[in-house]
Amino acid sequence: MIWIYLIFLLIQFIAYPILLIKFIRAIFNKDRSKIKIVSIWLLALLFFSGLVFKILPGSKYFWWPIEAIESKSYTKNLMGISFILPEPIYEFDSGRDFFGDGSSLTIYELEERVIENLVTSDSIFFSQYPKQGIRSDWGIEKWTKTPLSSEHQDAYYFASQVDNSSKYNLNEILTEDGNYFAYKYYLSSFSTIEKHYMNIDFYLISPKRRILIVINVNT
Repeated sequence: MIWIYLIFLLIQFIAYPILLIKFIRAIFNKDRSKIKIVSIWLLALLFFSGLVFKILPGSKYFWWPIEAIESKSYTKNLMGISFILPEPIYEFDSGRDFFGDGSSLTIYELEERVIENLVTSDSIFFSQYPKQGIRSDWGIEKWTKTPLSSEHQDAYYFASQVDNSSKYNLNEILTEDGNYFAYKYYLSSFSTIEKHYMNIDFYLISPKRRILIVINVNT
C-alpha cells in the first residue's frame, strides 16, 4: 500500500502549488468565475487530503478496499492462508528514525477457521512459508514447531529487544509445544564469523491462544 500512499502524496504535492497560483492570479485579475472554479478544486483537494490522512470521519472506508487487498496478500505470503487481518489486540511501536531504525510488536487474534486451517495444514506450510516477499535480500527461516531450538536462540534474542507490555509471555509461548515460529532477517555485512543480526521480522503463532504475533526490530 505504501506506493499508493506515495502517489496520493505526490498528487497533493503537485496540485496545491498549482491551484494556489491559479487562485492568486484569479484574485489579481478579479476573475470571479475563475476564483469560484479554483475554490471548488481547492475544497475538493482539501477533502481528498482529509481522506488520505484519515482526518475526516469515515476515512477508514476510503482506505478499506486497498487495505483489504494488502492484508490478504500479506497473510497469503506469510501463512499460505488468505484472510483480512483484524484490528490488533495489542500494538507497540517505538517510532522510527530517519533510517527506519526502531521496533514494533503487534498481536492479532485469529478466527477459529484460520486456526483450523493451520492445524490441518500439510508440510507445505513448513516448507514454503513465509514467502520472501519484499525482503528479497533478507535470509528466511520457514515455519517451525516450538519449542525453540538452540540454533534459533540468537535470532529470538535479537527480536526480544522489543518492548512487550502485553499479557502474553513470549518465552512461555516459544518453550511450549504446539506453537509455530518463523523469521526473516538481515545480517551485518561486516561480520564473517557468526551471525550478527541487524534487522529482523519475527513471527509467532499460538493456536491455543488464537494469536499471531509480529515483531520487527531494525537497528
